Amino acid sequence: MSLIFIIPNDTIFTVPWFIEVKTNRRDELKLFLSSKGIQTRIMYPPLNEQKAINVNGHFPVSKNIGKTGLWLPSHVQLTDEEINYITDNIIMFFNK
Repeated sequence: MSLIFIIPNDTIFTVPWFIEVKTNRRDELKLFLSSKGIQTRIMYPPLNEQKAINVNGHFPVSKNIGKTGLWLPSHVQLTDEEINYITDNIIMFFNK
């Protein structure tokens, strides 16, 4: 995996609810962005491991996303300045 991977969205037929990324440094990135006033959210744990579903089996994609997935700020009123602030800080994190 590259340093950070943006999970693609089908923007032709849907409006993304979240901006989803994966990184092996998810927890560090979350803390760093929080220190800059940028709220993020760790993606849900693997669906098969959630109490309501609880299905045994081998689900490597679900496991990987649950371990590396992070939701970035997203809402229709984010300004270009705010988006630049978020992306600049992500770049700063991976360049330090």
